[in-house]
Amino acid sequence: MRTALPPVIRSRLEAFAQQHPEWRSWLVLLQDTLHGMDDPLWTTLELHPWGRRPASAPLLDGVELSIEKSPVQTWMRRLSVIAEREIGDRAVWSAAALNGIDVFALLEATIQQDFARLQALAAAARASMQALQALAQLAATPLLHACRRRLADALPPVWAQGYCPYCGAWAALAELRGLERTRHLRCGCCGAAWRTDWLRCSFCGETRHERLAFLVLEEGRKTHSVETCSTCQGYMKALTTLQGASPPAVILDDMETVELDVVALERGYARPSQPGYCVNLRLVERSRSWPSFLRRSP
Repeated sequence: MRTALPPVIRSRLEAFAQQHPEWRSWLVLLQDTLHGMDDPLWTTLELHPWGRRPASAPLLDGVELSIEKSPVQTWMRRLSVIAEREIGDRAVWSAAALNGIDVFALLEATIQQDFARLQALAAAARASMQALQALAQLAATPLLHACRRRLADALPPVWAQGYCPYCGAWAALAELRGLERTRHLRCGCCGAAWRTDWLRCSFCGETRHERLAFLVLEEGRKTHSVETCSTCQGYMKALTTLQGASPPAVILDDMETVELDVVALERGYARPSQPGYCVNLRLVERSRSWPSFLRRSP
C-alpha cells in the first residue's frame, strides 16, 4: 500500500494546480515522484566508496550505488506510462523510457549531470532529449533522497560551496531562517540543506557587498526575494522562513517561486550553464535483496 502524502504537501499541490492549470500534467508526475520517495525499494540501496574523493567533492563522488535493477526499471516504466497518459505524446514519452535504454546508464548520466551522455542515450533510442531528461530527473529524485539519508552522518560541518555537498547540483534556493536569518542553501535534487555565509555569491564566490544585491517583487510575498551578483550575473531565489522546509518540500518551494526566476531572467541574470560538480559514481545491479527483516533502515 502506498503511503499517503503529508496533508501540507497534498494541499500545496492542489492549490498550485488550481492557480496554474497548465501545469496539471507535470503535477501528476511530481505527485507520483513524491509518493515514490517512500517506496521500500530505496531502503535496499547500498553505498560503497571505490575511489579517492577530493575535499571539495560531494559525498557521492567516488561511490558505487548498488540496488536491484528490475524494480528500478518498473519505477521508471510507471513514470513513463503516467507521462504518456497525462501529456499524450506517445512518440515522445514511451520511447524516452522504454525503447532499449539502459535505465542504470540513464540514471548515472542524470545524477552526474552528463548532458553529452544523455544526448547519446536519447539519440540511440530515437527519443526526445528534453522528454528523456525530464523523466530521468524525476526518476532519479527518490534515489538521490535515499542517498542523502544514508550519507547524512557524513555531511561536513562546514561546506562553503554553492553546489550540493551530497550530489553536486547547484542549490535551487536559499532559506533565510529564524529571527537571526541564518542563510541555508537547499538542493532541489536531493533536498539537502547546508549553512553558508550571508554576503557570498553561491556561484562565483563574490563577497564584495557592492557587487551583491537583492530584487524584491513590487507585488507579492515580502518573504520572497532574489539575490543577485553583478560579477557573474548569477541569481539565487531567497525565502525568509522560521524553519527549513522538509526535503520533499524543497521541490514545491522551487516550483511555487517561478515568478522570481522570471524577474531575474528579465533583468539579465541567469543560473550557471555548467553543472556545479559532476560526481563520479557508478550504479550497479544487486543480484538479490536481503529479506526485509534484515535490511538496514535508511
